[in-house]
Formats: sequence, structure tokens, C-alpha cells
Amino acid sequence: MELKSFCEKIITQSTQIDTKILELSPITGGDVNKSYKVTTTANQYFLKLNNASFLQDMFLKEALALEHIKSTNTLNTPKVIGSGELNETQFLLLEWIEKGYRKQDYWYNFAENLAKLHSVSDENFGYETHNFIATFPQLNTPTNDWITFFIEQRLKPQIAIAFNKQLIDKWLVNKFEVLFIKLSSILPKNIKPSLLHGDLWHGNYLTNNDGDAVVIDPAIYFGNSEAEIAFTELFGRMDDKFYHRYFEINPSEIGYEDRADIYNLYPLLVHLNLFGTMYLSGIENVLKRFV
Repeated sequence: MELKSFCEKIITQSTQIDTKILELSPITGGDVNKSYKVTTTANQYFLKLNNASFLQDMFLKEALALEHIKSTNTLNTPKVIGSGELNETQFLLLEWIEKGYRKQDYWYNFAENLAKLHSVSDENFGYETHNFIATFPQLNTPTNDWITFFIEQRLKPQIAIAFNKQLIDKWLVNKFEVLFIKLSSILPKNIKPSLLHGDLWHGNYLTNNDGDAVVIDPAIYFGNSEAEIAFTELFGRMDDKFYHRYFEINPSEIGYEDRADIYNLYPLLVHLNLFGTMYLSGIENVLKRFV
């Protein structure tokens, strides 16, 4: 079936309105999915497509995460128009976010809304369903201890992938094992689970036409809010105004800088497994500091 006609079927199925596409424009930059800006006679949309057998239910879980974040009335997210499967293709249809310029209190509002998201809590770390971080399964089995959750469901799965891909050797795996023993004396024990976006770096937020931040591509779970803030600093920090306002609302305890490096082992391992050994030195440097 012609791509345009196929996309029209998706939009009709999602909106229950018979719609004709005026323009279908590919969007570059994604590593996993085919993405399009879709202009119809009625509206504009953002559409993602992928093989339904590849990363099964990835878009359904992304839709769930976006809707959960939106339901908290904290961070802005694109509205989910539809998600599902058609002709062995999974799809996610979102409202189109028209890009604008940051308004004066952009960073202040962004930080305040993220702090509000982090105030949403649960009895356990994890989430109601497993989901994905990039192309990798992200485990979210509810766990009442943050350190156990971080080791067993964040670091160990990525370490296993890296070892199986021969990106790290047994010596480095052993270094991680020593680190795990030490974490109880480094990481806080009695913390409250916070709802996290889970993949918050500068590539996963936009500025809408109103001048506000809109987050995309969540890898949602209940975790330690420090881990989220640490990740925002890993690949290029946000504006200083963001951190000033965030820590006004949610102050960090002494030693955050050291803990941030440990939390960022998770995204560094993910990037190692995605893109290769250019991220290995960052992992080794953290292990040298603590092991």
C-alpha cells in the first residue's frame, strides 16, 4: 500500500474522521523509527512507524507514559491521538508541536514543573509495566529499595548486554561488582520514589509556540529524582536558572556530585551498547574514582 494512503488509514482509525493528507514530510534525527510530519485537511500530526514485531508494544508504552505525565498536570507533553497496529506496523500518532522561542521564565517554569513531577510518588521503585530505554528493554519490577532496584534493574541488564557484545571484559564486570558492594555507603537509603521522565536530555524536550518546554520520548518509572537531574547534566547541561530553581524546591543533599556520576553509569552503559566504545572511558573513569 502507498505510504500516503497507509498513513491516511492510521489517522482515520485514530481520529474516527475521514481525512486526506496534504503533505507527508519525513523527519530525520531518530535512530529507531520512521517519523513524519503529517499535514491533513483538518490538522497537523507527528507520526512514528515501526515494524510491529520489533520492540513489541514500544509505542503503546510510550503513549501510556506520555498520558501518565500529562495526567499529573506538571510537564507539558504532546497529546496522544492514537497508538496501535495496522498491517503489521506499529504506530504512534501525536499532536504536532509547532516550535517557538523560549519565553523569559522558560527555565524557571521547566524546573518547577519537573520538581512537581518528581513530587508524584508511589510505594515502590519501578513501574506498572516494563518499557524501553532507546532500543533496550527497561525493567520496572516494583522494588521497595532504591539501591537494589538501581543495581538489579538498571545497571546489571546493561552490563550483561555490554559483556555479551564484547564491549567490556570480565575485569570491568568485576569492578562493577565491587562498586555494588560499596553503594550502600554512597547512595541514600531512605528516599521516596519519584515519578521520572527517565530519558531527560536536551534531545527530548522541545519549545512550543507558547514558549514553554514540552517533553517527548519518555522512559518513565518511579526512581530517585537525583538520577534524573544527573542525566540532564551528562550530555550538556540545561541553563543554570533551571538548576537554581529546581534545587530551591527540591534541595540536594551533600555529595550529590559524586552520586550523579554513579547514576550516570546507567545512561553511559546504554550509550555504550547503542553506539560503541567511545563511551567506555567515561564508565571507566567513574569506576576508577569509586573502586
